[in-house]
Amino acid sequence: MKTSPGTVSWRRVCYGVDLQAGAPVAVRGERAGGRVRLKALPSGERPPAGAACACAVAVGESFTRRIESPLASARKARKVLPTLLDIQLPFPLESCVTMFTDTPESGTDKREALAAAARLPNARRALEACAAQGIDPLALDHEGLALWTQSRREVPAADETAVRVVASLEADRAALVVGRGARYLNARAFRPGDAAQALRLARAQLDQAGGPGAVEWVWAGSGAADTARLAALRGPLEAEWGGGPSTVVREPGAFLARALATRALLPGPLRCNLRTGPLAHPAQERRARRLGVTAAGLVLAAGLVLAGSAAAARLIAARREARVDHVFRNTIDAAAGYAVSARGADALRVARAELDRAAAARRPFLAAFRPSLADTAAAVAATAAQHGLTIEQLTLTRDTARVDGTGGEWAACEALPARLAALGYAVTLDRREALVDERIPFSITTEGGDD
Repeated sequence: MKTSPGTVSWRRVCYGVDLQAGAPVAVRGERAGGRVRLKALPSGERPPAGAACACAVAVGESFTRRIESPLASARKARKVLPTLLDIQLPFPLESCVTMFTDTPESGTDKREALAAAARLPNARRALEACAAQGIDPLALDHEGLALWTQSRREVPAADETAVRVVASLEADRAALVVGRGARYLNARAFRPGDAAQALRLARAQLDQAGGPGAVEWVWAGSGAADTARLAALRGPLEAEWGGGPSTVVREPGAFLARALATRALLPGPLRCNLRTGPLAHPAQERRARRLGVTAAGLVLAAGLVLAGSAAAARLIAARREARVDHVFRNTIDAAAGYAVSARGADALRVARAELDRAAAARRPFLAAFRPSLADTAAAVAATAAQHGLTIEQLTLTRDTARVDGTGGEWAACEALPARLAALGYAVTLDRREALVDERIPFSITTEGGDD
């Protein structure tokens, strides 16, 4: 887990690569001063071997959450962000790769950050899809954040207080990204070509945006260049929320690739690289180690110059130890919510116990805002009936779900995972070969569910 400061540390050239239905769309970006020059590669052409590349985890395979910390200090707030996010998730944070945006001043005694994350299996699948095309990206961005920042870059807002919806249409995926002014709010995936689902998602997202009024629409993705496909989705959405500007971006099929190259080369808001932790690129790890060795050498040299004697060296060591102890104590106190008198490992146990108690205290409150299990079961049954699915076993709790059944078509089995995801479950779909009656067996599970 890392916090993104909105800066970059890439080389001068980076390729943004968008895998569309398995085929790469690549854009070469070259940084020159504070600008970046972009050039699309010919259709299907891959970046040169060994080139720096940035790819993305799709909206449907990742998520974002806004986290509010009760601590005014940015340094202290960053310490507790992972714990605050962990409380919100129905699965362990350790099963994700996560990055937090910086925590700007809010003028209050609180700090807010945006977390971008993906379950490890989803992030690994994205990297495996890249590897199948001979691409080993240094950066794994979040598709929704990339679409949002590039829309702000390429399509200036007509009204900085208005709600904006960025719709990205590809053959194998589609997404709606919603924000107001410069503020990103959320991103949701929907089935390509399903105007009814897109309409439902837009209603929910725009309601959360506080009542949209006129909406600014930005259309991107290869589907935005298909007049018929664009009209089938654009018509129903703009009919309900018309009155605002509606723009199809230039070269819409390369829009995400341009976004990825730009974000990798230039500093700016909402920068994100989920290729961290267990998925960190070896080249980035080597660079971090080199920087660590260099920094350690500089500190050592400076210490020797300043010390001049054994007594001075001991004084410097004592001061450093005191500073480390001060930071440790502040972090423990911030996590526990009060001054902890215990020391060392005992202090860590006290802070963890307080965080666990706080999480337990919040669960009944959060549960009150979730649909009842009866409502969830009804929604699952309705979705199954709509898509011709047969449910053979259904197990639901507040945090886990398991559905076993069969479907008439391979793609129809995807409807239930999408519905459960909309209800707050993080689910995985497993489909198997067709049975004698040609129906497709499937299982949908959440981590922690029945095996």
